[in-house]
Amino acid sequence: MRHLLCLFVSIAYALIPVGATAVTPCDIVDSLRSAPAYSASARFTVSMPQLSDDVVYSLDIRQIPEPADTILGLGYLVDWHSVSGTPATIEGFSAYCPGGHHYRFNGHRLQEYHFAESPEAFISPLGPSGGVHLTAQYISLLPFAIADELERMIADTAYTVIFHPDTLIGGRRVCAVCSVLSVGGVTAQEAEYVFSPDTYMPLRVRLENSPGTISEQSVEIIYTPREVAAPVTPVTDQTLAEAYPEVFATMRQSNFRFSSLPGTRLPAFALPTSTRERYSRGLNDPFRAPTIVVMLSAADAMSGPMVSAVRQAVDSSPAPADVIWVVAEKDTDAAESTVGLPREGEHLLINGRSLMRDCAAADLPALLLCDTAGVIRYATVGFNNQLASDVIQMLALL
Repeated sequence: MRHLLCLFVSIAYALIPVGATAVTPCDIVDSLRSAPAYSASARFTVSMPQLSDDVVYSLDIRQIPEPADTILGLGYLVDWHSVSGTPATIEGFSAYCPGGHHYRFNGHRLQEYHFAESPEAFISPLGPSGGVHLTAQYISLLPFAIADELERMIADTAYTVIFHPDTLIGGRRVCAVCSVLSVGGVTAQEAEYVFSPDTYMPLRVRLENSPGTISEQSVEIIYTPREVAAPVTPVTDQTLAEAYPEVFATMRQSNFRFSSLPGTRLPAFALPTSTRERYSRGLNDPFRAPTIVVMLSAADAMSGPMVSAVRQAVDSSPAPADVIWVVAEKDTDAAESTVGLPREGEHLLINGRSLMRDCAAADLPALLLCDTAGVIRYATVGFNNQLASDVIQMLALL
């Protein structure tokens, strides 16, 4: 198959002047896949006409060959954090450890997948590129993933691909692959991949998505490869736990607890309201006032006393507070029967099991108190007679 791809692309670069470097796109694909230990920093920038400022992320990426691994044949780590364009720092990482271990952290909760426990997660019905270890955030920027993308573009007749084996960009000698994706006669994407002529590793990627439309989006990734003077640290369960001790100690599935939430951000969510609207909140969205999030089940006898205690605390507190009632069930009538009609500063959400799961709220009722930045400051499970006074005291400390 690879020889057919080379034949297809040869038409696109046959017009390069005689004397140009005899490298082929297949040479670049092979080098990206078989690269020795690779380490680089990268700057990821997204620009859109409707955004006043660019959204910029700083990335640290690592790819290490692991021939004994039968799933991917390498290990990788992508560590990322926002630099600008977001109201607060957003950070996380994605990693694959040889032997079938994938981890992804989104700033709130660590998700992990192990082939021995759930092989189906690594084998997607959508094809070999659909497993969890290949779909995590920013994985497409790793050398092996760029190789897969180049092969896919070359094999797809919807793409026009032009290869420049020896060209100058910004006064620097490089290799470049340019492509245009057309859908129904309309340009859907323009792309430019720039590589080092010595190592064939990526130097820059530029993507223009939906050019000339209202949803136009420009993406640029600038790579700064590191000189590897010493062996790159392998990506293993142990090295990850050492690099992110707090994440692995408190936020992994095996020890993620409701009681461990204080100090973390309230997870992002989008849930229906009792009035058939939708309440959405991003991970870094602020609240207008300290906010009490109360998780209830309409079938629980303690839900009514919980509602009364929280409202008593809000009415008695010298500090203002809003309340979000999250009811597990979908039944609006049952939710309104449990909570009553929302008062000013309150929201009544239904079908809230997804948020309860993300907060590890295995027992109900449960209560979280968040500050205006959306950081959880207090968490408690169950109803007790001291609840109202406890909430008043915690509000006074914010």
